[in-house]
Amino acid sequence: MGIRIAFYETTDGKSLCENFTRTFSEFKHWLLVENKESIDEFNERIISEEIESYLKHNGEVIELEKVPKRILDVLIYQYLLAFCDHGIGKININLIGPLIKRHRYNNSFRIIKKLKDKRLSRYWNYLKEGRSLKDNNNFTEMDYNLIGFWNKSEIDYIKHKIKNISKDDIGIACITNVINDIGEKPELIFNLEQ
Repeated sequence: MGIRIAFYETTDGKSLCENFTRTFSEFKHWLLVENKESIDEFNERIISEEIESYLKHNGEVIELEKVPKRILDVLIYQYLLAFCDHGIGKININLIGPLIKRHRYNNSFRIIKKLKDKRLSRYWNYLKEGRSLKDNNNFTEMDYNLIGFWNKSEIDYIKHKIKNISKDDIGIACITNVINDIGEKPELIFNLEQ
């Protein structure tokens, strides 16, 4: 099937980070219950023992700066692609825009690189490397998925820089459409999914 890039927006106009921290307690309890039910019914874990232990031994409020990067990335992955996709958190996130295979963006990476704008290239590369909430560096790959995001100032910068680029490129056209679709939302969230 190939890797696709899926785009999301929050429903309340807050960022992924704000939604995650606001609903962390609910998410934590939901994930622990889902994991237990999966173990009981299928003898299969949804989360590792390490993540389960972390959730059980830490409070109801998450302090992102205290969470190890890999654990935070796993939790964000579970939050977005389980809790908000088919769990009770689905009211927090909307899937938007087209689902286009990642290879269809290959030409857009070449186009962006030719512009020799390091800032734009860094933002665009989040589409293939993901981006961690922890340190803004590459997201830790989970089941061939990478989560990333652009904040409002990055979206505005990208929109300004690509407005005069030919929309004949499907990657550029897709990003232009998705950015236009989210309007003034504070963030565009994306998932490179297998």
